[in-house]
Amino acid sequence: MRLFLILFSLLWIALGATIVLHTGRARGRLKEMILGVNVRLWAALAVLLGMIFLVAAFAVQEVFWLALVLGILALAKGVYFAVSPLQQVRSLLEWWSDRATETTIRLWGLVSFTLGVMLLSWLM
Repeated sequence: MRLFLILFSLLWIALGATIVLHTGRARGRLKEMILGVNVRLWAALAVLLGMIFLVAAFAVQEVFWLALVLGILALAKGVYFAVSPLQQVRSLLEWWSDRATETTIRLWGLVSFTLGVMLLSWLM
């Protein structure tokens, strides 16, 4: 579990830094990736990651609260994507990819970077 958390934190750091530094290109790539895949697949992935984070919360005590909160949020996101009307979920994803301001996208990139650094620093 520790290795999974380390790898995931490195992914968050890389993704967050890329979004902050290259917002336009990162937004384009993420749009292709997210809108090109079935929403229900993203729901299943979010639920799976949520469960992994919940297991990791109990397996790695140093990051219990952070992993627990992230696991619950990922599960909630997955359930929302799975049970909400498809058009509503698509509309939300299209808003993020088309209409969210550059500042909003960069802020979430910074949040991703910060969560990755927090997770990695607590694991080391």
